[in-house]
Amino acid sequence: MERHGIVVEENGNLVSVLLLRHSACSSCHGCSLGNSDSKETIVKAVNKVSAKKGDYVALSISTDVVTKAAITAYGIPLILLMLFVAIGNFLNLSESSILGAIVLSLIGSYFLNTKVLEPRRQKNSKYDVAATRIVNNLEQEVCHE
Repeated sequence: MERHGIVVEENGNLVSVLLLRHSACSSCHGCSLGNSDSKETIVKAVNKVSAKKGDYVALSISTDVVTKAAITAYGIPLILLMLFVAIGNFLNLSESSILGAIVLSLIGSYFLNTKVLEPRRQKNSKYDVAATRIVNNLEQEVCHE
């Protein structure tokens, strides 16, 4: 996935880049773009192109990483949901018991994602957003994979 933005700050091998958030980003949470209510957001990125303050840059993150984040965010809760419904039906549990199990599984998957998996992802550099090239302007800004 690639996005374009403007460098607003340099800090060693990192740059802070101002991006306009697309509507598709609001529900993803694969990176920091989905964690903000604002239309603008600042993303910290590895500066692979020696970009300076004021430069327009292309930010990239691997499509595989975005796919894994989507699977983690949506797939695991969906699988747990279906699993608990199947187990509840197999054991002839009441609807309220199944609903309770579903709620607990969703809370558990949220906890697993935010408290266990996210710290591991933050330590792994393959999940870092990187400034990969300097671009001429933001008129051609696109969000594509």
